Amino acid sequence: MNGKYSCILIDDEPHARFRLRQILEQTGKFEIIAEAKDGIEGAVLINELQPEVVFLDIQMPGMDGFEMLKCIEYDPFVIFCTAFDQYAIKAFETHSIDYLLKPVELPRLVKTIGKLYRLSEQKSVIQKIQSEFQIKSANKKSNIIPVKIGDRIILVSLDMVAYFEASDKSVHFYDSKSKKYLTDYSLQMLESKLPDCFIRVSRSVIINRNFLSECRRHFKGKYVLLLNDLEKSKITTGNGYSEQLKKILEF
Repeated sequence: MNGKYSCILIDDEPHARFRLRQILEQTGKFEIIAEAKDGIEGAVLINELQPEVVFLDIQMPGMDGFEMLKCIEYDPFVIFCTAFDQYAIKAFETHSIDYLLKPVELPRLVKTIGKLYRLSEQKSVIQKIQSEFQIKSANKKSNIIPVKIGDRIILVSLDMVAYFEASDKSVHFYDSKSKKYLTDYSLQMLESKLPDCFIRVSRSVIINRNFLSECRRHFKGKYVLLLNDLEKSKITTGNGYSEQLKKILEF
């Protein structure tokens, strides 16, 4: 990368932001475009400015770092900077790229920059694959879906996918062995790009009709769909999806 990473610093302690700003400027790798004193202000700035990187404290008044991440619509690289080490496991569960203990030292920050370079290149590759996936015409449905796992990008055959499920802000899918994968695509985007055998049966689920083994009547016109994946998954159809159910039962 030839340019600098745009970044926002979020910390309730002014002296901590000042010291972090100094050490970031020493590296010559970051352009600090804003600072925030708490999570509420930070969420607004992230959604508005869309920085590439966010340096984020955890314990802050009003809204802590973890709560703030649930409120943002944009997805930057997140690097936690905190005086406490007990949050490390929870921090990495949020898909942050690093966890720095205060006071941040330059040698440690250099390692973070190296990780940031690698993940930036990887993200660019993923975005390129996703872009190609999105521009396929309706008559040229994709037969694979790219998935990021650690520092790898794997291509999963859609023939092996039993169903997609949305939960909170995330969409996961499950293969024939009930292995779970995270995807960046929304159900709406998937619905328009997946092969015809994939049918939306509720607000939160798209199933692969080829995995359907049985339909059972449920309450209020709903059905329970039994799949023949490893876990023998049971999917309950949603209200207003009768037309989709007809497609599932077509012979």
